[in-house]
Amino acid sequence: MTFTQTFGCTSIVAQGVNSTPFLAHNVDFDETWFWRKYSRTVNLVRNEQHFATIEVPTIGTISAAQGVRYGGFAIALNQRVEGTWEDNLKELNSGARLPQFLLRNVIESNATYHEALESLQNIDIVAPCYYITSGIAQNQGAVISRSRIQTAKSILKLNGSSTWFLAQCNSDYWKKPISKRVIFADRYLEKLKQVNLDINSLQRLMLLYPINNQLTFQLNLVNAASKTQLAYQVYHNSTMSICPHMISSDRNYERF
Repeated sequence: MTFTQTFGCTSIVAQGVNSTPFLAHNVDFDETWFWRKYSRTVNLVRNEQHFATIEVPTIGTISAAQGVRYGGFAIALNQRVEGTWEDNLKELNSGARLPQFLLRNVIESNATYHEALESLQNIDIVAPCYYITSGIAQNQGAVISRSRIQTAKSILKLNGSSTWFLAQCNSDYWKKPISKRVIFADRYLEKLKQVNLDINSLQRLMLLYPINNQLTFQLNLVNAASKTQLAYQVYHNSTMSICPHMISSDRNYERF
């Protein structure tokens, strides 16, 4: 609840030359068998309209680790290490929100990318984290490094061809050493070139080691503008070969 377990993720927001941004999110966690068994993809329905989809960590919870508001934006959540769990509890007593609950609340309550960006930057949260976002227009993509009561550093944003992708794992971009997963993603995408980016090339990247590793149990790929979402459970064997399984059809509905 307050990131006391080992919880790692790799998130990438990227845009092609003529495409709206894609958001890719690999979820890594200890005890992958548990999360693979009990995590769910949940459709949110309001007035008989399917308006959003969220990834629920475990059956019975109302939080979300990733979500998309169709025609609006998508968000992924990564762990950020700062302070102690005692600090988290103090903030919880002050009325701050859990990062996972804020993500779900933003998906439900905000209609646009700019509204979501404002909420994710400014609402107090219990534990530090990274929010990685994508919208429905060119340059609508950002990495928000959050402390409990404010952003920790300047927000990284997509910017045309000069910054057409952003990769975020679980360490601050302004500190050394840089995550090997970020280094791998940067080199892969630089070699790929922006003109060749699409959902298939991004999927191939997310299924490669070290981005896809022994703790990875789920992959999500989203384009909020086209209402495209792919959700996979990921398995490994001793040779690190990958067997993705579509779980999009295994969905639960919540009505509002």
